[in-house]
Amino acid sequence: LPAVILRSHEHMIIFNLWSKIKARNLIAEFLIVTLSVTAALAGDKYLAHLSTLEQEEVALKLIHEDLKRNYNDIQWAITEIEREDSVFVILLRHAAKDTALTDSMVNAGFKDLLHFRYFDRTVANTHNYDSKIKNAGKQVIQRDSLSQVLSTYYDLCLNNLTLWTEGRKDNVFAFSRLMIQESAYLYHGHLFIHQIQGTTVNEVLGEMTSNIRIMGMVSDQLSYNKYHREALVWTNEKVFSSIKTIEDYLNKNN
Repeated sequence: LPAVILRSHEHMIIFNLWSKIKARNLIAEFLIVTLSVTAALAGDKYLAHLSTLEQEEVALKLIHEDLKRNYNDIQWAITEIEREDSVFVILLRHAAKDTALTDSMVNAGFKDLLHFRYFDRTVANTHNYDSKIKNAGKQVIQRDSLSQVLSTYYDLCLNNLTLWTEGRKDNVFAFSRLMIQESAYLYHGHLFIHQIQGTTVNEVLGEMTSNIRIMGMVSDQLSYNKYHREALVWTNEKVFSSIKTIEDYLNKNN
């Protein structure tokens, strides 16, 4: 009987030892699997982050080039408004008998009310920002302050300029309607138009410059241009700030 008890006791010790070893192996396996999964996820996350950083760098370099072109285009639009203003001022002076212009100069001055150059979101270089940042489906720009600077220009400034362009178009349509109401017209190189009423270019333009409603619209356009120009200047300041911010960001991270 003692021998049986002894063997049973030996079997119990061996069982308990084996259970502990097996349990430790299971814990070790669990830890190994957990660490492997964690490492794999961390590796995937790191690679995804690297990919995002590469996308960010490519996008910012393309946007940087777009902004430099936009800056020059906006400056050109500002120069055009300044040229228009000088034309409208001298046209008003001519109407007030303060100076004398040739018929061709008066005719060209009125044409500037009908044909104008502009800059807004419809003509700006926005494809790279829209496709690689705004509509990318994820946050590509890693610095919030830089993202805000770009959003201010592309989503606020450019949309604001589009509204200014629409306002200028409304002015063009209003001036065209007024010319019809006042039986006025401009010379586009077709001499026969004057023979319809037996008038000359000089007479037609003289009537236009002496018409207070027509010249009032010239004056109104001067006021409109003042604020339109200010919007363009403000926008170009944002463009310049965006260019410098991108340059500083890329230099710091490279």
